[in-house]
Amino acid sequence: MNYRRHFLRGLILASLILAFLAPHAWGAYNVKKTWIRVKATAGEALDTGELVCIKDSDGYAYQADANDSDLRPAIGVVGSKTASASGKTVEIIITGKLSGWSSLTEGQLGYLSETAAAVTQSAPTWSQPVGIALSTTEYFFDFCNYFDSSSLTALGTLSGATPIILEGATADAYETTISVTDPTADRTVTVADGSGTVMLSSLATNAPDAANAVTGASNGLVYEGSTANDYETTVSATDPTADRTVTIPNDSGTICLAIGADDAANAAWFANNALVFEGSSADAHETTFSVTNPTADRTITVPNEDVALENIADHETHITTTQAFLNLPMGAWTEQDGTAIADFSAGDSTVPGWEAATETHGIRWNNHGTPDPISCSVPIPPDLDSSADVVVHIMAAKTGNTLGDAVTWTIEAFNNADGALYDADTDFGGTSSAMTGNATAKTCQEETLTLAAANVAGSPCVLTLTLQPTDGTLGTDDVIVMGVWLEYTRAELGS
Repeated sequence: MNYRRHFLRGLILASLILAFLAPHAWGAYNVKKTWIRVKATAGEALDTGELVCIKDSDGYAYQADANDSDLRPAIGVVGSKTASASGKTVEIIITGKLSGWSSLTEGQLGYLSETAAAVTQSAPTWSQPVGIALSTTEYFFDFCNYFDSSSLTALGTLSGATPIILEGATADAYETTISVTDPTADRTVTVADGSGTVMLSSLATNAPDAANAVTGASNGLVYEGSTANDYETTVSATDPTADRTVTIPNDSGTICLAIGADDAANAAWFANNALVFEGSSADAHETTFSVTNPTADRTITVPNEDVALENIADHETHITTTQAFLNLPMGAWTEQDGTAIADFSAGDSTVPGWEAATETHGIRWNNHGTPDPISCSVPIPPDLDSSADVVVHIMAAKTGNTLGDAVTWTIEAFNNADGALYDADTDFGGTSSAMTGNATAKTCQEETLTLAAANVAGSPCVLTLTLQPTDGTLGTDDVIVMGVWLEYTRAELGS
């Protein structure tokens, strides 16, 4: 019995020891903000919040350790894109903000710890500051400020054209060299009392008044231009009264200058999707030109003439919509051979006829397997855009609700274009969408067929159409066409 009790005590104690020795749950750390980051290949499993170094031996990322010269200095902290195993790509944050710590002393530095991959606020023997605690739970990390001064022995006048060579954090074949042009007089380069990054130039002779030079001036950037003379272009900012942002678009082009400041008399400026005119009085009222989101390329041409804005009202419909419809009157249709359509006669006949039933009027076909077509022609409107499709609409109804009688419409289409032979064109029609066969008898149904833009001729042209129920789609029910019309896109008309 005592043996079992001692065994259980030992088991519990071992579990507690293992629990305290268990690895830290790095998954608790969260990336709050990233300013500078790189990616590397993991040499071992890494997780968010771990400090890492790059080993000279293989160039892979490993957990950094202040107590191991092969694993220092730390070059960053693992971000949210973590590697689950060696050989995977890992995100390394050089400058950023992470949270997930506890009991930090706010405002106190954090250092690379002698515990692998960890941060400590107690400086170890080998001291590398890596960040500062913003709160009890957050660090701001900045690994750009590490400088190993162990081999610096003296400061003074440095001779030679390239007196300073910086190795960087990795001892390899790549260095940064600071060089100077041989001076012809005493020169002074002043490092400003501020933090920031040096602006680089591809121009070796970059200097005030040098050709193609870009230099700084009080509250401005100065562009010399291709000629070194007394004329420069200076980009400067008016003293701001709040934070301002000027965004250069991701595009090529010339900057359009505003006339006056926003809200100033006679000023014009750009707004979101709009051009704004203040007018002669600087007040709260402006005239804004904006456009509706286009669904295709649109062009509005301002004529070469004086015109008052109110004249545009005469063309309001044309400007506000490009959709147009052209009715094909039922009375314009004949049988295909030109015979006038007679009254409908029920029976086993292919010939359509007029149906004037209660509250409807149209052309009716018997339930025949090969019904005759009807035909009509219509002039192409001058404002029809021949670069856009034309849609034929048919409104029809069946006398019954037979499922198998899902009627489609066979349409032939021919252009009789100006200057062409009237029989020169080939059929560019087709078969329409299908009616619902088992819809309630006498239900009006709209079906359509699209005539491709490539086949539609522009004005002057006459469009000839034939129309019939597709062979084999009328088995039991009769069908009546009550209307046919064309839908087209308007083109801009010239004067």
